Amino acid sequence: MLTVKHGSTAPKGFIEDVFALEQIVYTPELCGDIANMYKRYERCPDTFVLLYDGDTLAGYINALPVSDSLYDEMVNRSDNRMRDDDITPDEMTPWSTETANHVLVLSVVVRPEYQKSNAIVRLSKAFLAFLRKKNKEGCHIDSLFGYAVSLGGIKFMKRIRTSFLKKTEEGYNLFFGDEESVQELLDDGFLLNTYKKTYKDDLYFFIPMTSLRVKGSFEFLENANTRVTRDEEELDYVPTEDMSKLGFGDQLCKMLNRHVEYETNSDVFKAGQLSRFYIGNPENDNGAFYLACYDDDYDDIPLYDEPVHLFITGHRDTGLYIVTLAVMNNTYIPTQLIDQMSSGHLDISSKKGEGYVPIEEYIRDRFKLEKCGQPKCVACLSNEPEDRNELAYLLSGETYISKHIDYKIRPHLLEELLQDHSSYDYYTSYISNSVIAFVFADGYYSDVVLERLDSAASVIFVVEIVLFQNTAILRTNRKVVNELSDDGDVSQQTIDDLYMEFGKTMRFWNSDIFKYPYSQREADEVIRCFGIDKILEDYHRNQQFLDRMIELKSNIAAQDSDRVMNNILFFMSIIEGSSITVAGFAWAYALLNGGEWMAGDGGKLAWIVLFILGCLLVRFAGQWITRFKQFRKHHKKKKEKRRYDDHTEK
Repeated sequence: MLTVKHGSTAPKGFIEDVFALEQIVYTPELCGDIANMYKRYERCPDTFVLLYDGDTLAGYINALPVSDSLYDEMVNRSDNRMRDDDITPDEMTPWSTETANHVLVLSVVVRPEYQKSNAIVRLSKAFLAFLRKKNKEGCHIDSLFGYAVSLGGIKFMKRIRTSFLKKTEEGYNLFFGDEESVQELLDDGFLLNTYKKTYKDDLYFFIPMTSLRVKGSFEFLENANTRVTRDEEELDYVPTEDMSKLGFGDQLCKMLNRHVEYETNSDVFKAGQLSRFYIGNPENDNGAFYLACYDDDYDDIPLYDEPVHLFITGHRDTGLYIVTLAVMNNTYIPTQLIDQMSSGHLDISSKKGEGYVPIEEYIRDRFKLEKCGQPKCVACLSNEPEDRNELAYLLSGETYISKHIDYKIRPHLLEELLQDHSSYDYYTSYISNSVIAFVFADGYYSDVVLERLDSAASVIFVVEIVLFQNTAILRTNRKVVNELSDDGDVSQQTIDDLYMEFGKTMRFWNSDIFKYPYSQREADEVIRCFGIDKILEDYHRNQQFLDRMIELKSNIAAQDSDRVMNNILFFMSIIEGSSITVAGFAWAYALLNGGEWMAGDGGKLAWIVLFILGCLLVRFAGQWITRFKQFRKHHKKKKEKRRYDDHTEK
């Protein structure tokens, strides 16, 4: 039976037990010296909370009230050395009712064989009771701080409402709680202590991406694919086929491929056009990566990690991709993970507990793909949360358990979020701008992952379709905006290229993707809730702006061309007039000087013919220039009409 004791009431010689336990739990460089422990204990005996199982010390917490100078050195100064066993009795102060108490949590230790029991809970509660007792006795606690040298230490420091302050030179983390956070701890207890998940869940995160390469992205994916069964093989919908012996990656890819074959009308989503790749982690036997689980401090210190499977769905002709992270049998707080999606903190690692990088960075470096649009999430729940506010926070992409926010969503907005969009009776579907909550009806949730995949495949496929549409628009919009923001010098060829690129994606926009009308109805609801129509409006507005810019530039160019032609005509008119004048003067001069040839009938006839030919040449040139201008305008209008007709047909 576990019992709690304190330093002032502990059995004689308990310091030896504490020292022996430290030798088991800490590395040699972190273990204290027993003589220093005795000196600190003699200075202030009431600094230990101990947990015994009979005569065995199961765990303890050592918390010291320290002097102002030591507090200032640890918290305020730039000296980032960790202070631990080198703290001397002179740097401590007894508990005081006259001045504020700065409390350093020096050690939190649980014997290994008790770490998976409720020992840490009992010990934590005893420590909180100890602090409350001191506060009630008039020992006001002005701050609470301590070093965390392990993941367990980080979790504990966060539970007592302290936040990351800085790193030590040794690479450990100093956590600090001010007077306000200490009071919250005393009044409200541990952070996250009241949260109890009342449902089971699988989370699917979808990140839209495009290729940074002109060619080669599919080759990269094919080389990294760890599936046993390729997309092109065994795609017929065979409900009786046994897939239980396949790995999870094969199961999910094949289940989605079957679903596509069975439900969709469009060839664009079938084999040869659309391919799914399972990207396994070579450092893990089951292929899973590790997803970092934070709290909303977002201090890059994970409290936990969840196994996550990584998939990429790609469309070869358009260069569009959807990266999927599947967290099956999630044990962490779902709203917190979805909040991480909203705030850009989906970080993964191939090794448990270290080396986390943003998923976008990992995919970019490995496969040369870049993010294009906001991620979405499908949360598959065994049942609705007992508190429907939690469901609303899940749909809004915010954490239900926050250290920093105490305001709530207004009731009328909650009602808007919690509208059922489902078409069939085995689930309820709630849809927001970024999250779909797929809640199984009573009796339909299965503990078998493959059976849940079969049920959730439809909504996963719908999200893929919608994100392909969304990514196609955003990619074109991004390029249009970049063109407009550079120097405004946009060529007709650029416009044609943008139209052609977007035209390739029009195959995603069929209005009858599904064979069954109610499946199509649900897809239409997702499109509406995700706001694809608004993004499409932005695209059309940007394209119209580009078209007007091109038209304006063409008109200016035509005006410049007309000005040149008019100058040419004017110049030729001058030549014509000049030639006649020169001929007249030459004829008169020859006459006056007795020129026989110039004055003869032959000379007169030659000048008359020259004059007529000059006039005809100038007139013919003017007519040719005018006809050329008309032809060019007609050809331009015909080309624009053909381009718009082609775009409309697509």
